Amino acid sequence: MKMHPIVAIAGALTLAACAAEPHLSPYTGLFPEKYAVRTAPPPADPAFFRDKTVALVSSQNFEKYVNIWRETYERGGAQRAAAIGEKMASSVAAIGSEYADAVRLGAQSAAATGEGMRNVMDPRRISDVAVASLKRSFKTVIVAHDFADAVDKHADFIALVDFHSTFSTGLVTETFYMWAGLYMHDARLNQIFKVEYPMESTLSIMGDVMGAQARGMTKTVEEFKKALAARLP
Repeated sequence: MKMHPIVAIAGALTLAACAAEPHLSPYTGLFPEKYAVRTAPPPADPAFFRDKTVALVSSQNFEKYVNIWRETYERGGAQRAAAIGEKMASSVAAIGSEYADAVRLGAQSAAATGEGMRNVMDPRRISDVAVASLKRSFKTVIVAHDFADAVDKHADFIALVDFHSTFSTGLVTETFYMWAGLYMHDARLNQIFKVEYPMESTLSIMGDVMGAQARGMTKTVEEFKKALAARLP
């Protein structure tokens, strides 16, 4: 099955934004490999958190997504997509194909849509939800590089935020996967609770691939916010 040039070019920028990476354990790089995370019961009264300090730590999954987003949307990714399309269009035109204009139009569309996707796919949509939820329950929210840094900063609790976005391509379908999570720990690094929201969306590769990705991100943000509100009222 041939993909129409407009779809091919428009899809290229979307795929760059969701690089096909495995979802690592949120604890990768924070604990030794195969380390069994210890658990402990959470405080019976949520009010216990109100005079405490919590440190926010991001997972490797989250950091990888941030780097992909920056490369795609902050470092000329949309412009590169347009330039690739123009080069393809010139090559197609050289052999007299009727698809040359379609390829060029697809490249321009990808660039314009990519700029619009920048805010929708911003990783701060996830971290802002986490911070806002923590601020309602804790006296102070700080940021730490890792668990050791959080302990050095005398945090009473540590919140590990995780986000992952990837995809798989079938013969005629594209499936997007997203995962948002927050893992709360006490100062001894015992996990006292976790909130996780996985999302999966499949559509035809001839469909609105970028729109599906954007809708998936928005749904993930909304559901993650609801889940945190239920856990941290």
